[in-house]
Amino acid sequence: MIIDVHTHILPRDIPRWKDKFGYGGFISLDHYKPCCARILRDDGVAFRDVDPKAPTHVLVIPMKHVASLSASTDEDALLLGKIQRAAAQVAASLGLSSFRVVTNNGRGAGQTVDHLHYHLLGGRPMQWPPG
Repeated sequence: MIIDVHTHILPRDIPRWKDKFGYGGFISLDHYKPCCARILRDDGVAFRDVDPKAPTHVLVIPMKHVASLSASTDEDALLLGKIQRAAAQVAASLGLSSFRVVTNNGRGAGQTVDHLHYHLLGGRPMQWPPG
C-alpha cells in the first residue's frame, strides 16, 4: 500500500493537501521545513506528528474526509481497514515490532481536528490503561 517512502510535504504542497483533505489543520503554513511523509496510494498519507507523545509518533490519515470514527458509514469500512493496515506497514517500515494505534472520537476523548486520523505510537513501553 505504501508507494513512496521518501516523499516530502513542502510548503508549496500545502494548498494541494488542503484541497485533498478538505481541512488543512494537520499542516501549518508556519512550518517551512519539509516533513517526512509516506504516501498511501489514493487512500491516505502518513507523517510524523509535530508534537510527538512517543519516540515514534506518526499520523495516518485517510484522504477521504470523514469527521470522526463515529461519523464513518458502512461505505467507509474498506477504507478504515486499509488505513489500519497502512499503520501496520508504516510501523514495520520504521522497525517497530510493538506499537499502539489510537484514534480519538469527539472533544471529550481529545479529538482536536475534525478529520478522522490514527496515531501510530511506538519506541517506548506503553502503559495500560492509557490516558
